[in-house]
This record gives sequence, C-alpha cells and structure tokens, in this order.
Amino acid sequence: MAATVLVVAIGAALLLGAYTPLDGAVVASGTVVVEGNVKKIQHPTGGVVGEISVQEGARVSAGDLLVRLDETVMRVNLEIILNALTTERARLGRLQALRDGMKEPVFPQDLIEDARVRGVLDGEARLARLQLTSQEGQKKELLERIAQ
Repeated sequence: MAATVLVVAIGAALLLGAYTPLDGAVVASGTVVVEGNVKKIQHPTGGVVGEISVQEGARVSAGDLLVRLDETVMRVNLEIILNALTTERARLGRLQALRDGMKEPVFPQDLIEDARVRGVLDGEARLARLQLTSQEGQKKELLERIAQ
C-alpha cells in the first residue's frame, strides 16, 4: 500500500512538473555571504604581520588600514637588489672602457659620489687595467708572430 502511494505521488509530481509553465517565475538578485561575514585577507607575496590595526568584529570601510606587514624582509631584499644593480652598473662602465680601448673606465656620476661603493669601483677599475694590459700583451705577441 505504501509503495503504491509513493509511486502515485512521484508520478503526480512528474506530471505536474511536465505541464506547469515556467514563464511566470519570479526573478530576484542576491548575494551569498559567509556566516558572520568573515573574509580572509592575504598579501600576494606573503610576509610577517607587524601590526594589526583592527579588532575582531569591528566594521571597516574601503581603504581602512587593517594590517601592516613587517618591512624587515622587504628592506633586506631591496638592499640586495640595489647592491646587485650597483655592481652591474660598475661592471658596465668597465666593459665599455675595454670595448672602447680606454685606459680607465668611466663610471656614472652618482656611483662616484657614493662612498659606500668606492671599493666596487676601485675593483672594477683595477680589473679594467689588468684586462687592458693583458689585451695589449696579446696584441704585441700576435704582432711579433706576424713579423716573424
């Protein structure tokens, strides 16, 4: 008896669904929000939180400061990149001097004025003199071979 009632109910639901027009449906827009309106905040490159400026449950507006990341790692990375850039700029001056056959390399003025990179510039200038001397020695040797 229960099986017959169940089969009849399912059949009636299918029949009703097949013949009911759907053009009279109500359309509404809305948003789905997580319970408690909790949102995760994540920095794209990561970092260590140095300061949290809001309390749990506080209302915030667009543009409010929520979290300040610790700058230590970013400052160290910046110094490493700046040192590498300075070294490459000094190397460029040396290589251009070798290319042009100059006795001494010409470095950018801002590097010359920076006392922190004096050792780098002196090393590149010394290396340029050594390489120029080596090139001149090779030229002399080749000219002597030609003469022989």
